[in-house]
Order: sequence, then structure tokens, then C-alpha cells
Amino acid sequence: MSVHRLVLGFAPFTLIIALATAAFWPALFHGASLVDADALVFSIPLQDALVKFLQGDQSLLWSNMWSGGYPAFAEGQGAFAHPLNWIAAALTDGRTGFNILQWVYVIVAAYGTYYLCRKTGLSRGSSLFAALAVAFSQLWLKDHRNGAVSGTIALVPWAICAMQNWLSKPDAKAAVRFGVVLCLMILSGYPPIVHGAIVYFFVFIAVSAVFGSERRRYQAQFGTY
Repeated sequence: MSVHRLVLGFAPFTLIIALATAAFWPALFHGASLVDADALVFSIPLQDALVKFLQGDQSLLWSNMWSGGYPAFAEGQGAFAHPLNWIAAALTDGRTGFNILQWVYVIVAAYGTYYLCRKTGLSRGSSLFAALAVAFSQLWLKDHRNGAVSGTIALVPWAICAMQNWLSKPDAKAAVRFGVVLCLMILSGYPPIVHGAIVYFFVFIAVSAVFGSERRRYQAQFGTY
């Protein structure tokens, strides 16, 4: 592989990381935090509960920190079984961990969108534009006030990629990759997004079965950019 191709391959990923870091710079390096709406009442307290559990200061089976008592592990939006939440909780406090995870989710969502667009035949420039337009849109960024929503929706592009790979080559490896992405979406703690993705999968398969040849014909006729 030439140096030029290597640079072109890493440039989009590097730009995505740089822009995500710039956007979250105050939260990552200056003690600021996302505290809007659900972040304050759900995401940060639940991440902090996981930190205290790992430190041996609190049980997730029952916590007296909410109302008159609460089975914290049963709260889906805590995403207590998600591996990234455990890593963040093991390394830092709840508020800092929450902010780092939101930074990670922007990168995951943006690069997943870029990869999905490249898989559909779009150019690097068009794919990068789509990645930035999705992950840094106002609609998408506002969902980072809820860690369960941002963690789940960041995996949607990867789930679509995994589904298309499985449909094009339905072997064991493709099935495992598809299953792993769906499992991570479920563990992220926001089922409505998982349900929506599954509905999309069925619609995509049905439409492709009926109009697949037409789609390929139009794509060949008009091309991609």
C-alpha cells in the first residue's frame, strides 16, 4: 500500500477525531460537563452508581440513593452491562466518564456513517460530508444529553453495514459480526432505537427482494458521487 493511499485512508478518521475533540474540549479538558435534561437526572447519576459499585460502596441490586429505594440494575438507561460503561467507570468518576463516552460515541457514529457510505459506493468526499452532517447535526448532538440514546444510536450505521454484509455473504463470520453489533445496541440501554432499526432491516430486505434489480439499474444509470 502506497503512502498516498495510507494517508487518504486515515485522513477522514483523523478529521473526525479532531472535530469531536474540538467539540468536547471543555468537557474533556476543562472540567465542564453536559448537564442538560436527562444527563443531570439519569445518565450521570447512573454512571456514578456504576463507579460506586465497582469501588464497593454501593449495590446495583438495590440503592437507597433514589426515592425510597430503587433496583438500579433494572434501569435500562443505566446500560450497566455495556462494556464501555464498565471501562469508563473503572478509570474515572461518573461525570468524567459520561463526558468521555459522549466523545467516543460521536466518533463511532461519524466513522460508522462514513464506512456505510463507502460501502454503498460513495466517494471519500461524499462519505466524509455525510459522516460530519450526521454526527455533528443539531438533532444528533442533542441526544448526547442521554447516554443511553447516544450510545445506542451511534451503532445504527454499523448495524446497517453488518446487515448488508450478512445479506451479501451470509456466512458465520458475517452473522457473528451482525449479532455482536445488535447485542451492543441492546446493552446500550435504549430499546426504541433497536426496535426502529429492526423494523428498518425488515423493510430493507422486503424492498430489496422486490425492487433490488430496479435499484441496481438506477445506480448504474446515474452513478454515485
